[in-house]
Amino acid sequence: MHQTTITLTVLSEEPIPDDAEISDIVHEAMVGDYSMDSEISSRQISPVQMAEIALAQGTDPEFFGLDAEGNRVEN
Repeated sequence: MHQTTITLTVLSEEPIPDDAEISDIVHEAMVGDYSMDSEISSRQISPVQMAEIALAQGTDPEFFGLDAEGNRVEN
């Protein structure tokens, strides 16, 4: 199980709205008026950590085959 963090640093002439979609920001950086750099890091995490992080994001850990305590569940 892995957790990947992607950090985008975007330069723009005007502020980017707080409700902007990430896909729209990336598109604007690729073909529009934004400049963007990215940094990607990944780390291996335990099933318990995966369940905790999934719950904190509002995702059911069962999506990853886990219960709330990080135990494997049968699908």
